[in-house]
Amino acid sequence: MNTNNVKRFSDFAKEDINLSGDKMQMRDIFGKEILVKAYRMLDSKAAPGKPCMQLQFELDGRECVVFTTSVVLQRQMNEYDSHLPFVTTIKNMRRYHTFT
Repeated sequence: MNTNNVKRFSDFAKEDINLSGDKMQMRDIFGKEILVKAYRMLDSKAAPGKPCMQLQFELDGRECVVFTTSVVLQRQMNEYDSHLPFVTTIKNMRRYHTFT
């Protein structure tokens, strides 16, 4: 069997796996500079029926993740994901969170 020009399953399959890193709370990263590496969208366990974003980032040399239902952060990631990885801070604007 000649497999020289045949695709490998791993070349096109996209498994929906968790992003790795220490789990953090959003309030613990407000105002801190982070390196955003990746994200994925999933259904929220805390708020059924709402989308949730898992964000993978580096903070002080540690790989971390945070979960958020922030519509603003989700919209920003969907719009600017082609720029990953990027450095940012997350600002708490009381009624919403935003990358700055």
